[in-house]
Amino acid sequence: MTPNPSDIPPLLTITNPVTYLKSWWKKVMSNEGVDLRLKIKPLTAIGIASLIAVSGFSLGRIGNFANTQVAKYIPQLAVTPTPSPNPWVNGAYLGVLQRGSNGNLYLITKSAEALLLDYPQNSKLPQYIGKKILASGKFNTQTKVLFVEDATALEIILQTQPVPTSSPSPMPLQTPTPEIIPSM
Repeated sequence: MTPNPSDIPPLLTITNPVTYLKSWWKKVMSNEGVDLRLKIKPLTAIGIASLIAVSGFSLGRIGNFANTQVAKYIPQLAVTPTPSPNPWVNGAYLGVLQRGSNGNLYLITKSAEALLLDYPQNSKLPQYIGKKILASGKFNTQTKVLFVEDATALEIILQTQPVPTSSPSPMPLQTPTPEIIPSM
């Protein structure tokens, strides 16, 4: 009997490692993936779909509602504060100092306006009564009171002082004349 050539084992076999890798990869990929099976009735599917749709529309409405104003702005109700004016201003005034009947000092300006003067007690202001002065300080525009910080008299009374001069003498003064002695 003669052996069948397909039954005879080969003397030498060569294996390809890529073939082994391909078969290993095929086994791994065949077991990969998630198989999820849900059994849902048609009425349940319609209910779930409508619930998802309604909640999605509600979320969109909430997001759109955030841009709208909650209360209406009425401009008549909003009162804007007005700043109170500061009545005190720095100023200097020129005039004649006069004492009033009540004992207060007044500065009579060139425009015949009388300004009540408020001054420190250690001030030399009362000695300028009847004289032209320049008073500077803080002036209240509402009460017309000048708080004097500095006052200067502008009328200077000239007092003459005699200048010392020598009186002429009837006799000339004797001045010594130098003597020149020749030197050898």
